[in-house]
Amino acid sequence: MLQVIDLEIILDGKPILSGVSFKVNAGEKVALVGANGAGKSTLLKAISGELQPSGGKIVLLPGLKVGYLPQDSFIVSSRTLHDEMLSVFGEVLEIESKQRKLEQEMSALTGEELDRLLVEYQRLSSEFERLGGYTIEREVGKVLHGLGFTPNDLSRVVSNFSGGWKSRVALAKVLLEEPDILLLDEPTNHLDLHAIEWLEDFLIRYKGAVILVSHDRYLLDKLTTRTIELQDGKATDYQGNYSWYVAEKERRLQDQLESFQRQQKYLERQRAFIERFRYKATKARAVQSREKMLQKLEKVEAPKIFSRKIAFKFNYAGHSGREVFALKNISKSYGSHKILEGIDLLVERGDKIAIIGPNGSGKTTLLKILAGMEEPSSGSIHLGYNVRLGYYDQHQAEILQSDKTIYDLVLEQAPQGWTVTDIRDLLGRFLFRGDDVEKYISVLSGGERSRLALLLLLLRPVNTLLLDEPTNHLDIASKEVLESAIREFPGTCVVVSHDRYFIDKFAQKIIVVEDTHITPYLGNYTDYKAKVSEVKLEVSTKPAPSQAQHKANRKPKAKEREILRLRAQVQDLETEISDTEDRLQELQAHLEDDSLYQDREHYYSLLSEYGELQGRLQDLNERWEKKASLLEQLEMLGSASFEPDELEPEAQRRLRELKNALEDPALYENQGELAAVLQEYLTLSKSNEFRPSSQVDSQAERGDSQGDNPEAVAESIRARLSEIERVLMDPGIFLDEHRSRLIIEEYTELQKHLENLLQGGNFDGKK
Repeated sequence: MLQVIDLEIILDGKPILSGVSFKVNAGEKVALVGANGAGKSTLLKAISGELQPSGGKIVLLPGLKVGYLPQDSFIVSSRTLHDEMLSVFGEVLEIESKQRKLEQEMSALTGEELDRLLVEYQRLSSEFERLGGYTIEREVGKVLHGLGFTPNDLSRVVSNFSGGWKSRVALAKVLLEEPDILLLDEPTNHLDLHAIEWLEDFLIRYKGAVILVSHDRYLLDKLTTRTIELQDGKATDYQGNYSWYVAEKERRLQDQLESFQRQQKYLERQRAFIERFRYKATKARAVQSREKMLQKLEKVEAPKIFSRKIAFKFNYAGHSGREVFALKNISKSYGSHKILEGIDLLVERGDKIAIIGPNGSGKTTLLKILAGMEEPSSGSIHLGYNVRLGYYDQHQAEILQSDKTIYDLVLEQAPQGWTVTDIRDLLGRFLFRGDDVEKYISVLSGGERSRLALLLLLLRPVNTLLLDEPTNHLDIASKEVLESAIREFPGTCVVVSHDRYFIDKFAQKIIVVEDTHITPYLGNYTDYKAKVSEVKLEVSTKPAPSQAQHKANRKPKAKEREILRLRAQVQDLETEISDTEDRLQELQAHLEDDSLYQDREHYYSLLSEYGELQGRLQDLNERWEKKASLLEQLEMLGSASFEPDELEPEAQRRLRELKNALEDPALYENQGELAAVLQEYLTLSKSNEFRPSSQVDSQAERGDSQGDNPEAVAESIRARLSEIERVLMDPGIFLDEHRSRLIIEEYTELQKHLENLLQGGNFDGKK
C-alpha cells in the first residue's frame, strides 16, 4: 500500500532524515514516535506530498487516497459548519445536482427522449448510492457529535469558532473523507476526554491504514499494533504497541550494551597482545595477523542509553497541616451562567488528585478557586496550616516576560547565592543547553515556554502543587520525568489533565467535574473507568452474622457480578434506544412539514440531527445485541444442568477446563474473551443435553418387545417429547443444521415409539 525507500530529507542544509525505509499494509495502525525535532511531522508531510524529499522514494499504490491532518491545523471558512462538512462530498453533491437537473428536464419530456434520460438518471442514482449519498447526513452527524459539536453549531460560520474548535473542524473533515491512509499529527490536541475516547473508538474500527503521531500514550497503546521510532535521522521498526516498544527498546539497548562491553574486552586483549609482541621477531606474523583482523572487525557501537530528559524534583517546603483545602457548599457563576454548584471537597496532606471532565465544565475554575485566584460566588473555602502553594497553568507560560532571555529570567528568580554553574546546570536539566539559554522569551515555542514555566515553579519552595494541563507541549520523555517527580513529591498535588496515561501514573483519586457538580473516585483513571461501568453492590453491615448468613450475604462471585452489571447496561441501553427512537419520530414529523423548507438553516440543522441520531441508534442497537446476547449466555450458564460423565473423555476434559476458566474473575474483565469461552462451554454442554435419552430408548424397546409396563414407558416418552418441543420453540436452534437435525430425528423416533405403544396397549394413552 505504502512503501518508503531510503528516504532522505534535508532542510536548510540540516539533515533531518537519512536512509529511512519501511512499508505500511492495508488496515495497519502504526505509531510514529521520537523526541521533539526527530522528524515525525516532516515525514508525514513527505508522505502526504506536501514536502518534496531530498532523496529516496515514496511509493503509493495507484488511486490510493491519502488524508493528512497537520499538527494544530485549523480551518478558516465563511461557510457554515454544516456546509463545510458537506464540501467533503463534492463528487456526491455534483451527482445530486445532475439528478435534480434531469428531474426538471424529464418532467417536460415523453417517448424515446424520456427513456434516454431515465437510463442516465438510473446510472446517476446507482453511482450516488455507491458513493454513500444516502448516508451523508448520518455520517456528518455522527462525527460532529463525537467531536463535541451540538446541532446548534451546524448553522454557525466556521470562522466564528475559537482556535481549538476550528482544529476539531479540520479533524472532522479528514475523518469524513475516509482515505485509504490516514496521517494524523497530534489529533488529540484541543480535544477533551470524551472526544478523545470517541476518536479512539472511531480509529480502532477504521478500515483504512493509520499513521499516528501523538504524545497520548494511552491512545497509542489501545490503537496501534506497530511502532516506528525516529532517532538520529534513522527509523527503527517495532512490531507492537507503545508499551511493548518501550520494553523491547530497553531489551535491545541492554543486548547492545552487553555486546559492546564484550567486544571492548576482546579488543583490549588483542591490543595488549599486539603491544607486547610488536617488536619480537618470532611473533611478527601473529602480530600482523591480529592487526589485519582488527581492521576488518565490524565494530559494535556503544548504545545511546542516556537520552536528553528533564531530571528534577520539586523543592519541598516541609509539611502542611493535615487538612490542606476544605470547600463547603462552593458555587461559582459568571453572570447567569452557572459553572459550579454546591461543591463540598476535602483535600488532605499527601493527596494525589486528578481533575477530569469535559471542556468548559469548570475544572480550571475549581483549580483557581483552590489557588485563591478566583473567588467563589457563594460558599466557603478554608486553607490549611502552613500551606505553601505552587500554581502552574498554560496562561502563565504564555505571559512570561518576553523582553528577557531564558538565563536572565531564571537568574532573577534563583535563590540567593546561586552561581552561574548552578543556573546552567538547572537549565540543562530542562533541555536548555549551550546557546539556547540566550534565547529571548519572545522567540520560544509553546513547548519551550511550558518547560521554562515548570522550571520557575521548581525554584520556589512548595508543599502543595496545583497544575493545569502541565503535560501540554511536553514530549513523551519529559512527561515521564514529570510523572516521576509528582509521584516522589511528598506533598499534596492536584492536577487538571486529559492525559489518561499520565493520570494513571500518579493519581490516587479522580474528581470528575460535570454538570456543575463533582464526583470523587478512589484510584487512578483505569480504576475510575472500571468503576463507572460497574453496578454498586450492597454490602451487609449487620454485626457478627452466622456462618450461614455470612455465606448467603457474601459478595457475589465474578459471574454473578457480571450478570448484574450486564443487566444494568442492557437496561440503560434500552432506555437510551427508546429515547432516541422518540426523538427520531419527533424529527420525522417536523421534516414532513412543508413549511420547514422555507427556513434552509433550520431544515439542515434538523436533517443533520436526524442523520446523527440514526447513526447513534444503529450503534446503540449493536451494543444492545452484544450485551443482551452475553447476558443470555451467562444466565443459561447459571441454569445449565448436565452430567459431564456422559460425554467422551476428551470432551469431559475440555468441559472441565472451560468450567474452571469461567470461575476465574480475570476472565470477566474481557467481555470478548468471556463470550468466546461461554459459547464453547454452552455448545459442548448442549451436545450432551440434546443427546437421545438412553433411558427412554431402552424403556421404549422393552415396551415394544418385552411387554413391560407400557404406561410408565409412555409417560417417559411424553416427558422427553415435551422437553424437545420447548427446545424447538427457539428459532436459534435451526441456525445449527447438524444439531437441529439430530433433535428432529429423535423427536420423530420417539413419536413412533409412543404411537406403537398406544396401538398395542390396553391402557388409556393420552397424546
